[in-house]
Amino acid sequence: TTGRDGLTYHTLTPVSLAPGETYQLEGNYRLTDNLLTASVLAEQQPAAAPNSAATESATTGADDLNLALIAAVAGAILVAAAAGYLLLSTRQRSRRVVKPRPRRASGARASKARPGPSRFCHNCGQPTNPADKFCRNCGAELRQG
Repeated sequence: TTGRDGLTYHTLTPVSLAPGETYQLEGNYRLTDNLLTASVLAEQQPAAAPNSAATESATTGADDLNLALIAAVAGAILVAAAAGYLLLSTRQRSRRVVKPRPRRASGARASKARPGPSRFCHNCGQPTNPADKFCRNCGAELRQG
């Protein structure tokens, strides 16, 4: 087939090969004119600035160095930012929040308060009900009094 660039392309049909099997390909080439493919393609592309190939090869090394330097500086900034974030986040986590002590109801409020556990198991420390004779958690006999 002829491509957009005017060159002729040949496509081979895929063939399945067993491991170790050899495949031979023969081809012939006939030069119809004395033009090189590179010069034909250069004529098809828009004209570039004169001597641009020499200018490009001279600046490529400097551009590569600048790009590497920019990448290194950007990486260093990212590492420093990540370290700062981690440092600040661990400092904030280590600060202990002081909660206010709960207030107990006094006087009339105390008598209207809902009845709750009034004593604790002497064995495991779990709260018990006033009517319990044994701990519901560990089974120990509760002391009266």
